[in-house]
Amino acid sequence: MENQNMIGSFGNKRFCEYCGKEMNKYGEIMIDGQIKRINFLCDCYIKAFDKEQEEEKRKARRLYLERFFANSEMGRRFENCSLLNFQVLQGTEESYEATKEFIENFDDKIREGSGIVYLGTYGNGKTHLASAIYNHAKANEYPAIFHTMPTLMMRFNRTYNDNDETEYDLVDLLIEADLLVLDDMGAEKWSEKVQERLFAILSGRYNHKKSTVITANFNSLEEMENHIGGRAFDRLVERCDFVVNKAKSYRVEIAKLRRII
Repeated sequence: MENQNMIGSFGNKRFCEYCGKEMNKYGEIMIDGQIKRINFLCDCYIKAFDKEQEEEKRKARRLYLERFFANSEMGRRFENCSLLNFQVLQGTEESYEATKEFIENFDDKIREGSGIVYLGTYGNGKTHLASAIYNHAKANEYPAIFHTMPTLMMRFNRTYNDNDETEYDLVDLLIEADLLVLDDMGAEKWSEKVQERLFAILSGRYNHKKSTVITANFNSLEEMENHIGGRAFDRLVERCDFVVNKAKSYRVEIAKLRRII
């Protein structure tokens, strides 16, 4: 609008107290026929303000999701998992390095909607690594959800007898989180309905560039694709890194050691 154009000369120079950049002290603007003096803000101040606003929105979304998804879903065994307390055994090196790289570049990964799919047998540390990513997200105020596949499908089934939550509500919530960890894929009872739900979740997250981390009890990409269906698998291939954890079951190895002792 014409009466809001900048007019007149700039004021004296000043320096930003945050970055030291030289900048205009003030300018003059005409509003409703009157000249108003305005102070200029440095770009770094504006960026810091925008970042603060984004963090507040993120916190509000995190608190909203926590009303529906409690931390207890991951269990006490994994609530303190991190890379620091992960025991790197033979066969876990690739999974460990992928997790380390993801956490070190976490903000970029979330912004890009990148993810990880951990493949391999049960009990070999996949859930620990996925939990480390989830715990990092929580520590940094990111809206995140952790759910095992079998219990998530049970929750979907329960919506048929629950007037407070529908399948559509649940899918929307799972899409909303900046990070979704689906643990133990392949342990659930599979059906066309399960396949349909999973596709809705993964497709929605793909469309909204949301990060997804999955632990799956499959030993190859082909095995996983056959199980979850080509459409859902296609969404994962583009956005996720696939790593095969080749270690044997920790629990089995510990049991063998105990028998030897």
